[in-house]
Amino acid sequence: MALIAILAHPHLEEPVDLGKTLEMITVHDLVEALVGDVPYFETGERKRLKKQREAEAIEEIRRRLGPPTGDRIHDLFLEFENRQTPEARFAGAIDNLEVQIQHNLADFSTWTEAEYGLIYDKLDIPCAHDRFLKALAEAVRERALAKMRAGGVEVVSDQEETKEDAPL
Repeated sequence: MALIAILAHPHLEEPVDLGKTLEMITVHDLVEALVGDVPYFETGERKRLKKQREAEAIEEIRRRLGPPTGDRIHDLFLEFENRQTPEARFAGAIDNLEVQIQHNLADFSTWTEAEYGLIYDKLDIPCAHDRFLKALAEAVRERALAKMRAGGVEVVSDQEETKEDAPL
């Protein structure tokens, strides 16, 4: 995520504070390192408890570090989660892009049908606020679509759902 932020931030329409973005990315990853990441499409207990476990983890980090450092880390985590600032929206977009980029690099046999539609669900909205991020999302999506086609998944078009997911 940090490398994507460094490479992408000069191309954004709305300037962001790169240092603050990198801080948010780091804090976000720290919390996930402590409690584990839950895939977007997962259901069940882990998904249901994700927000609660992350909130407990960031409070534990805050307590252990003490003020003012713990408060700063806590505030950066909440800013990332709330997606209200340009830096948080950028970091959130990168979070989604990075997952798909890694997924595109994985062997297609590791993909599940539930993941096919994520190339739309997980990229479009987080990247919609910026032309460069939208273009990057489209390039990442094109790689995913090419991999899906090579894996035998019939794709209706590059702008629509996969045939398996398309309405009858």
